Amino acid sequence: MNTGQGWEKRALHALVLLLAVAYGIRWAYELLLPVVPFVIGGLIVAGLVYAVLAIRQRRRW
Repeated sequence: MNTGQGWEKRALHALVLLLAVAYGIRWAYELLLPVVPFVIGGLIVAGLVYAVLAIRQRRRW
């Protein structure tokens, strides 16, 4: 009677799941890496526009 087989099967499934998650994270990282500068630039532009509109609104009051 082999009692270690169930444990080994669960460990193997956990390892496969861990590798699949790591592969998915790496795929997402490589996919999104070229987009990061555009996102940062967009956030900077949005911040500047918000600041300009806030300053204009204060001058009206």
